Amino acid sequence: PTLITDDGDPLVLCSACVPLYKKDRYCPVCGHCWDDVKYQKTQRLIRWKIKKRIEERINKSRKRRKDDSISLDRPQTISCDENSVVSRTSTGTSVTVESDSTDPSWYYPDSMVWGFNEGSMLICDDCNLWVHAGCANLSREEYDQTNAGEHPVYSKEFLCRFCCKRRCEKLITALKAEDEIFLFATPVTEQMALNYRDVIRNPMDLQTMTERVKNDLYFNYAWVRESFE
Repeated sequence: PTLITDDGDPLVLCSACVPLYKKDRYCPVCGHCWDDVKYQKTQRLIRWKIKKRIEERINKSRKRRKDDSISLDRPQTISCDENSVVSRTSTGTSVTVESDSTDPSWYYPDSMVWGFNEGSMLICDDCNLWVHAGCANLSREEYDQTNAGEHPVYSKEFLCRFCCKRRCEKLITALKAEDEIFLFATPVTEQMALNYRDVIRNPMDLQTMTERVKNDLYFNYAWVRESFE
């Protein structure tokens, strides 16, 4: 089976992924399918394994420690795995997960990389497909604001990259229709207006805006308004 993405690229599917794609359970940007049930089970297993590793290493550390060793009140760092660091003090044990990996496996349910698995997705209000926050170029702060209904744009309407692109193209087409004398059609050159850039620090035109849309440089349609204004 093959899926044709919005970019027009063919994506060959394995038999295990076909049922998920038929239910539209895939990110329209990266094309990776998602399974929330599997994700929740995997994350619970990961937390259990981390807890067991912490307990095992703490017990081994206690056995090796001599009576005159470092006080428990002094923090000790125990490596849990390549993506986790465990800090133990007298007040308890805390786990901080960090990773800067760019391996394709960050899309998997067992990934600890924020923004690229089922733990951080948003639904597009147009096509109704779930999108990874990382694929949508959202920061963790923007993601949290959107979920809390506090983001000025995404909380009102969140669009995936392709729906946003279509919306931007529609807006620019409407602006071009209003520009009957082509006043904003193309960039203003020095030959057209001497010292224009000395007066207008951030010039913009409809041709440049159209090129930005084609190159996926507008992550939300509000940027079109900002560019035009």
